[in-house]
Amino acid sequence: MLERQVRAVHDHVDTKEIAELCSSLIRQNFHQQKLLQQAITRIMELETIEECPGDEPEPLPWWRNVLLRFKS
Repeated sequence: MLERQVRAVHDHVDTKEIAELCSSLIRQNFHQQKLLQQAITRIMELETIEECPGDEPEPLPWWRNVLLRFKS
């Protein structure tokens, strides 16, 4: 199936259509790489939290720190 699709692209004579296909694949590849990088980063964060449980309190989110500054 894959090889048949690859051959069809190589045998295709419409260069504009091939260019559109290539640009779509480049965009899709970029977004997939970005999602994969985010997933790997999150997995690493979760593994670090699991391996190093600490007794220190969890830090406040940045937005809460900002609100606390204005409250005082």
